[in-house]
Amino acid sequence: MRHACFLLLATIASGAADVKPGYVAVEKVSGHVGFFDSGGKILKEVKIGGHPHEMTFSPDGRYLYTTDNGVLWMTETGQGGNTVSIIDTRSGSLAGTIDLGKYRRPHGIDVDPKTGKLLVTTELPSMLLMIDPGARKIVKEYDIKGKAPHLVILANDRVWAYTSNTDTGTLFRSPFEQLRPSSCATITNNNSLEEPGAVFDRWRRGRDSNPRYSF
Repeated sequence: MRHACFLLLATIASGAADVKPGYVAVEKVSGHVGFFDSGGKILKEVKIGGHPHEMTFSPDGRYLYTTDNGVLWMTETGQGGNTVSIIDTRSGSLAGTIDLGKYRRPHGIDVDPKTGKLLVTTELPSMLLMIDPGARKIVKEYDIKGKAPHLVILANDRVWAYTSNTDTGTLFRSPFEQLRPSSCATITNNNSLEEPGAVFDRWRRGRDSNPRYSF
């Protein structure tokens, strides 16, 4: 049985479709995206890149994007993968991939609800990328001044983009439109360093009121 080691569920609000799931899950170990009905029964699986870690939807819910990291755990060594997979949620099929070239082990991902552009973190090297999924190319890139960026999130007002940098224990922020240097803050908890991804998880639960998402 394929194991969804990291499970991020999302309700698909689509019209007429070949696949009408209640949920979609990233199957991290097997390298699939699974479509499930509302009772949890598997409807279909789509093969994508190796060990996908995170996913997000296009603003209209038509497409699903996954970061094909290529290694199971962040602590592993190795080059990993360098693609973002595009899944058509109406047909439940792989629509294409975005080649990230020299940027490997993509991990965190978020979408700009206005333009549909993607923000993706990569671990080798430690970078933040802005991607145009329509053109399937990187349009901006930025050094986040930290190591092993985990998650990325775009604030609701679209002013700031944030990354959590696991190995350096920092949160980085940059103005979204310019992606220029801004600030990098260390998160502490009772005099000990807190993994920034945990901060993001709490924030994301409070941020997302879109009914397509269930955390």
